[in-house]
Amino acid sequence: MKLILLASLLILIAAFLLRWWYGRRVLAIWGNHPCRCNLQKWLPPADDTRTVHRAEGTAGEFARELHGKAITDWKKDRSRASKGRENARRFTNLIPPLCMALAVLIVFTGRMPIMGVIAVGAAMTALGLFMSILSLPSELQAIRQEINTLREQKCFPNREDESAIIRCAMAYPWLDLLPAWLKWISRA
Repeated sequence: MKLILLASLLILIAAFLLRWWYGRRVLAIWGNHPCRCNLQKWLPPADDTRTVHRAEGTAGEFARELHGKAITDWKKDRSRASKGRENARRFTNLIPPLCMALAVLIVFTGRMPIMGVIAVGAAMTALGLFMSILSLPSELQAIRQEINTLREQKCFPNREDESAIIRCAMAYPWLDLLPAWLKWISRA
């Protein structure tokens, strides 16, 4: 029981650290960097129907648009990898709370000690996070492909703007690493 809990806590701590290092820290440093783009070359997200786009904004705003475009294209092109990533997210968000609810019911019937409930909840969360971490490279590869398109078209006249947007775009998948309920706990 203690070994399962210890291994699960190590994975949880690693996920928090990865999210902070590759996600929050990068966006804190580069997210507010002011950027300009060439509107004739800038690719809006595929589902965007606006006719007017802003030529100026922060790197975080442009990166969010780039990330959205990359994910939309990725879901169209590579359905198997994107479905795997989406299933890992769904598992990470749904299974641990359901297991915890079931474990609490088992504790009330007297079939499992409280330490077992905590270990089961931590293990399910760690398993979901592990699956999410393993599915992350395919999403990052989809963003890299969109970045290559962005560089070929030279949408940003300033190289520093382009670099800031690329860093921020690569940070957004790391922010989605944790399930929603863990993000809520980490804010409190």
